[in-house]
Amino acid sequence: DETDFYLLVQQSLDKLNLNAGVRLVNNSMFGTEWIPQVGASYNATPMTTFKVSASKGFRSPALANLYFFPFSNPELGPERMWNYEVSYLQSFAEGKASFEITGFIAQGDNLIQVGRPMVPTINTGEFNHKGIEFAAAYHASDRLNLTMNYSYLNMETRLPYAPTHQLNLQADYTLKKLRI
Repeated sequence: DETDFYLLVQQSLDKLNLNAGVRLVNNSMFGTEWIPQVGASYNATPMTTFKVSASKGFRSPALANLYFFPFSNPELGPERMWNYEVSYLQSFAEGKASFEITGFIAQGDNLIQVGRPMVPTINTGEFNHKGIEFAAAYHASDRLNLTMNYSYLNMETRLPYAPTHQLNLQADYTLKKLRI
């Protein structure tokens, strides 16, 4: 059994927005865990925003990770991490175009690495990841939206299925009720 309780507060002070929260997790296998988060954003202009945040992460193994399938592992522990982010957001052309750049540090232990055939699911141990993300969007017309995001992830210890570089490109075109 797992039960979570959440408390979130947010306060706007002119150009400054503050938020804080806490989640209390009570898990019958792993006990009780407090998971705090804090953040702030500053709207320097109507088109420019700076953000900063710090948050703890926690995830219990799923039942499938613990007991189902040949690659399950009943000895798995929960994931724990701290994440720190700093972001800069900028809009242009009356909001038709925007970009965001974010730097982050993620530190923790016991990431759950899902098993593959003949390889059990395991906890990975301690990790320290750093990276940067860039996102851009362009509202070309009422029918066409273009978006892209790029992530660079620097891992002290390489993990399977976690790319160093990742690029996503997307175009959405709407024709009456059809969206492609």
